[in-house]
Amino acid sequence: MNQNTNDFHILLPSNASMNYFPNNTPDHFQTKLAYPIPLNGEWECCLSEVTIPGKYFTIHPDYNDSYSIETIENVESTSLTPEFVIPLYNEDYQEFTEGVNANVKKLIKDPPITFSFIENKTKIKININPYWELTITDEKANKFLRLLKLNPNKDYVVPGYPAGASITCNYSAPNANFLKNQEIRVALKSPLTKKIYEISLKDLDSSDIFDQITEKIIYETGDVSAILIKQRNKVIVTLNSPILN
Repeated sequence: MNQNTNDFHILLPSNASMNYFPNNTPDHFQTKLAYPIPLNGEWECCLSEVTIPGKYFTIHPDYNDSYSIETIENVESTSLTPEFVIPLYNEDYQEFTEGVNANVKKLIKDPPITFSFIENKTKIKININPYWELTITDEKANKFLRLLKLNPNKDYVVPGYPAGASITCNYSAPNANFLKNQEIRVALKSPLTKKIYEISLKDLDSSDIFDQITEKIIYETGDVSAILIKQRNKVIVTLNSPILN
């Protein structure tokens, strides 16, 4: 050390001398300097900084020189299947179809269901997009069921067909407040168009590697593309076609 030095700093890692001081802890430890430091005259010693936790990558890998912090976080989950409750009453529109269509657009940008009049407003036509299911319950829409000349005491469900659906019912215009507090529900019943399954394999060098993939997944899907990841001992299968529930 330069004899003219007035002050200097020493880094003292708590786990730097575990071979010499195996009982060291992060808050109570001794350490061994790399070489002696001669101090002539009067010197003052002070602690300038403490860092916990930490990891010093210059320490020998055999030393227990790492720390970890585990945290638990509650994450609110949401359904991947969109579902919407649609009010049937809209005081801003005189025509029922215009009002309910406006209510749908408030909930979703691309409406999965549309209402229209046909045959001089004596019938109502409901168009439903592919995989969307329509539910009209006697609890929430018994008046609407009666308006469509359907059983008002029984739920009416149109499944989410792959090609969509079109329903035509008889219709007679109700009074302005007839459909207040009445509502229907639409839900997307197809799963996501892309899914990934990870399947553990027994022998990656075997010629029948793809035969080991679960037959149910291959059997029940449409287009299948498989990517082999040898180092992870798994095959990732990406499904390009939707699977109906």
